[in-house]
Formats: sequence, C-alpha cells, structure tokens
Amino acid sequence: MSFQTKHPRMKEFLAHLNCFFSKKVCFALFFTAGPLLLQAQYERILNDPDVIWAAETDIIYSFAPAHRRDSTEWQQNHYWKSYDPKDPEKLQGGERLLHRLLNAARSGAWPAWEFNDSVYQLSSAELQSRLDELDTISVMDLETGRFRNQAVINSVNPDDFYAIRARQLLYYDARAGDFKVYTYAIAPVRRVVETFAQSGKTFEEFRYSYVPFWLKMPPFEKKKKGKRADVNDKDITWAAQISTRANSPWPDSLQRVFKNFQPPVMQVLLNRFKTDQQYEALTSEGDPVPFAQRAEMISRTDTVVTFDPETYEEVIKVSRRAMEAADMRLRLEQNWYWNERRQRLEIQPERFAPLYRATDSQGNFMFEAPLFWKKL
Repeated sequence: MSFQTKHPRMKEFLAHLNCFFSKKVCFALFFTAGPLLLQAQYERILNDPDVIWAAETDIIYSFAPAHRRDSTEWQQNHYWKSYDPKDPEKLQGGERLLHRLLNAARSGAWPAWEFNDSVYQLSSAELQSRLDELDTISVMDLETGRFRNQAVINSVNPDDFYAIRARQLLYYDARAGDFKVYTYAIAPVRRVVETFAQSGKTFEEFRYSYVPFWLKMPPFEKKKKGKRADVNDKDITWAAQISTRANSPWPDSLQRVFKNFQPPVMQVLLNRFKTDQQYEALTSEGDPVPFAQRAEMISRTDTVVTFDPETYEEVIKVSRRAMEAADMRLRLEQNWYWNERRQRLEIQPERFAPLYRATDSQGNFMFEAPLFWKKL
C-alpha cells in the first residue's frame, strides 16, 4: 500500500505511514508530534531487517556520592578517569560528570531541550529560570533603620543533582544475537530535600526529584565492532564503566515497544544460546561457556519436600523446568566518556547479560545473577 501527496508536511507524515504498511517499521505510538520526532531518530535502527525487536527504556543512572544517604545500588560504577587540570574543584566519581553537564548547558555549548508535553529547544532565559531560583530576603535600610524585602536569585547547587536519566532504545539484532542500546537523550536529575533541626541535630528529608532540561545525544551511527573511545585521549577528562543492577530492564515488560516481530524476545535469546554452537557466550570471568552445558543451564531444578500419608516419611521430589524467559531482566554494561573539547557525553555499549533468579528449595528468591555475558 502506498500514499502520495504534494504537501510537504503531509509527505513527511505519509512517509511514516508507507513505512508502517510495508512492515519496515512497527511503531507503537504514531500521531503525536513528540513521538514522530523521536521515531525519526530511531528509524535507521528500526528499518534494519536484522532488528526484530526494539523498545524504549527510561533508566535512571545514580551517581550519588557513597557518603550520601540516598546513594543506592542502582548500578555499579567503575571510574576510570576523573580529572581536569584546568578545574581546581576536587570532585569525586560521578560528581564531575554532573557538574560538566550543567556547565555545558548553562554556557550553551550543549543546547537544552524540553521533552514533556511538547518538544522544543529551551532559550537561555528559559534554562536560566530553571536553574536559578527567585527568593526573598529581609534586609535593613541603613537610612531608615527599617527592614524591607529584597528579591535575590539563588543558583541551583550542582551538588543537588545525583543521577542521570537516559532515554535509550534497546533493540535485538537477530543476526548477531545481540542486545544493543542507542541513547537518544539524557537529563540530570535534581534531588529536592527539606532541612529541619531536631534534638540539636540537622536532618534532611527527601521531598521529590525532577529534571530541569534534556540534552540530545548525537544521531544514531552504526559503529564498527571493536571501535572504542580512547580513555587515554587528552580530551577525555572523565570516564567510567556503568553496569546496571536494580535498574536493569525487563525487555518483555517494557511498554514503549516500537518493533516486535518474534515475541517474547528473551526466549529468542535463550534459544540462540541453547542451539547455536557458534554463539559466543562468556562467563563472568570472561571464559567461553561450553556448548554442552548450555541446555542444562537454562533449566531450573525444583526440589519439593512432601510426606508420605501412610508412612509419614519425608519424600523429596526433584524436577527440572525451563527458565521463564519473560521474567528475566537484562543487565547492560556501558562505557561513558566525557569529551571536554566537544563538551559532550559519549555512551558506548560494552556487553549485556540475561539475569536469572536463583531460589531456595521453598521457592523463595535468593539472588539475581548473569546467566552468561555477550560482548558487543
């Protein structure tokens, strides 16, 4: 089915419609301005015939300092590099990245965007109003001796930002058997607290968190395998390897699905792992997973203890059943680099792992661990 028109705006819309009906792309959301702009960024990925599944994730990556009470085990951060000889601030870990993001946005080096009900670039005045808060203080007039109210502008403290929220397209390449990630936009997350005193001590109570602006990442570009940023490059002043933990997504439970030709996608991954002897799967130590052991790995042993009604003796029954692929989460490991010259954050996927849930003999959850790792 094909549609034609001479109107330029309608031609753009019908291009999406033709693409939809030709089954090049399976879009979930179609008619609002925001999703259309987003889909345009995703098209090169979604039109790839090897991509059989794709969905958008909205993940919060925590960079709270370890001494902060709101520091969580959202993900594991390995900091490789965190310095700037021109910057006298002694910032640790993710603090430097958050400061650099805010500085780049304030200076206009990295344009800020609004991504709520509409999608548009923020002016410098709009951005300033979101990062500077108007307050009123009482001051004494030296001539009259009376107090009067005076408006002052308080800049948001960069240390109030504790995380980065990332909108990422997670997609499965059936040819390679890989889950890959393209980051569309990121946003610094601000933590708002209320300070109060009690019994002579000062406490903080968390109120809410929000993002004041978004930063667009570069358009998707298919990179050659093995091409990585050089952490020793003088332009790279901050670098870390980020591995999701509690924020690992459930692919088969994501809501914003753009393409889904062979559901459930996690079962597709497990079938490839089980049946393809050439599929390169690694252990957590980096050793190849023997093909002969894979079928047994994706089945689970259940031990049920019962009692014989006649003899009252304990009876132990052992059964094996396949893992529930739809209940499996996906751990994502990515390399993040801050390029000081370009004033940009670069995010490069490194590897991924499906996570299995280990339980005890009573079926109680014990822990979550990688079934195998696949390097990208």
